[in-house]
Amino acid sequence: MYRFDLPTGKSLDDYAYRVQVSYLVGPATIAKNNGARAIRWYGNYSVATVKGLDLLDANQPNIDFNKEDDPDWPGNLAVANFNTLGNGDYILDQLAASTTIGAAAGNLGISIKPYEWFTLTYKIDKTGSPNGSFKDANLPKTSAPNGPLYFGIGIPDGGDGGNTHYIRDVTLVGTSSTESLKATPLYVKKGSTVYPAFVGYASTSGADGVKEYYRKNCDGSQPEPVVID
Repeated sequence: MYRFDLPTGKSLDDYAYRVQVSYLVGPATIAKNNGARAIRWYGNYSVATVKGLDLLDANQPNIDFNKEDDPDWPGNLAVANFNTLGNGDYILDQLAASTTIGAAAGNLGISIKPYEWFTLTYKIDKTGSPNGSFKDANLPKTSAPNGPLYFGIGIPDGGDGGNTHYIRDVTLVGTSSTESLKATPLYVKKGSTVYPAFVGYASTSGADGVKEYYRKNCDGSQPEPVVID
């Protein structure tokens, strides 16, 4: 998950309602059968949804935190859980789906080469390809016209495994009068522990779940997080 913080005095109408994201993958990921599910933009998630809510609290069952002593959760991780939030309710754009990432990219008119960055553009004004179950209340312009925006991106696996991929330059595209805006990775704080935030089903088996449990910058360092207390 990532977050956009709009500058003071700016609203989403000052931007182009497009989010560009650069990805990089290796040859095994490109060739993997069933390697690409619909490449989606999930959002907008409300501030309340990502504010460190505990799944064990029946009144606020939105965020599922791992247990450090549970071998099925090998790292500190917070998941905005589709089981309670809904899945299609937040799929605002879905770019392509195919049996391989390479074929999915071909459907988008681009060619992917191993270890070379490529850029995808998501439409966040419902003019792209929203899921049939998407709820208009989750439109960024409706739910957070002045920000912040909380959203999930990535290249999910189409089967029971995860995809290793790099992400950089998550950007809200500007206009002639407004500079483009870079997103920051989202972390959630619970007690004294800080958890990287993801969206998905709360399972590390990989079956429609969240298999990856850490993220690093491309230089190997940890990214500067936005922490939600």
